[in-house]
Parts: sequence; C-alpha cells; structure tokens
Amino acid sequence: DGRILVELLSKGKDKEQFLSSILLLKEMMSPAHPKSWSPKLVKQARTAPVNEENIANSYLLFYYDLFEKGYDEASQGINAFKMLPVTKKNKMLLQSVTHVKQLDSVMNARFDVDELRQLHSMMLPSEPISYTRSEWVIAKLSGNETLAKKKLTDLKAKVEQGKKQFGFFYAEEMMTNLVEEKLEQKD
Repeated sequence: DGRILVELLSKGKDKEQFLSSILLLKEMMSPAHPKSWSPKLVKQARTAPVNEENIANSYLLFYYDLFEKGYDEASQGINAFKMLPVTKKNKMLLQSVTHVKQLDSVMNARFDVDELRQLHSMMLPSEPISYTRSEWVIAKLSGNETLAKKKLTDLKAKVEQGKKQFGFFYAEEMMTNLVEEKLEQKD
C-alpha cells in the first residue's frame, strides 16, 4: 500500500526501523523457532516507538523474550505497549497485548474471573489462539471443567497444527503450558 512505498522511499532511521520490523515479522511468520530469530533485528525492534503502528513489535519481543528471559521479563518488556488505550477501533490490533494482561493476572495468581471476563470482552475470535486460551482460563476458573477441557484440547490442537508453519506457535505452546501449570497449582 501507499504507506509501505513512503516508508521504503524515506531515508534514515525510520526506513531502517521499518525494514527491521518487516524482516522480523517475516521470521515470526516462518517455521523458525523464536530462539533462532535474529538478535540484531530483535534489538532494533526494542528501539521502535511504542504506538499502534509498531504493535507487532510487542508480540515479537514477547515471544522472543519468553524463551530468552522467561514469562515475567517477557511481560515486563512490553509494559509500554500494555499502556496503550484499547478502543472499539483498535481492539483487534491490541488483542495480543490484552491477552498478555489476562496472562499476567493468572501468572501472578490473581484469579479474578470478573477481570478476566472484562479483558476477554476486548478480544475477538478472529485471533483464535489467544481467544481460545482466554475462554479456557475463564471456564477453568469458573469451575466449568467440561468446557475447560474442551477449550484446552481445541487450543492444543490449534497450536500443534500451527507449529508446522509458524515458529511463533512454539511460544504459544509454552504460554499454554505455563498457564496450565499455574492453574494446576491453584487446584
């Protein structure tokens, strides 16, 4: 589109940042495991301004840091993105960040179902991994074991299928396993 042409024709740091983002997104959308993503591109993604245009950097960094530094540091690394206000217009764009807020609640043993439902209301089923994981967690914490088991089974099947094409699904698998462990500790 026109924005891409303008960015490619520009000079300086903005063009370099834009190209780095495209290359890192390409890696994320390849079968490459997050551990093998270019550290140079990840470093450049960390310097991008925090705004809606650069939201893809939040999940790229989160996925990468999940393996390199663990959940807490991965989540803290995108705190600035979590501060972006969610509106009707941008809720799909910010869905991954909203889901990390849900995961933060669970990983910090704040099992507030009302809070999780409120965050879930800002999500859309068009992003099936985070949406299904959200449904699973809410069902589990609400005591609906039948629905929780179904959602977890569906989630794991989607993740397993996705790993065949996209390396970021390894991070999705790791997040699911971490949440599952935390929920088992609660029981």
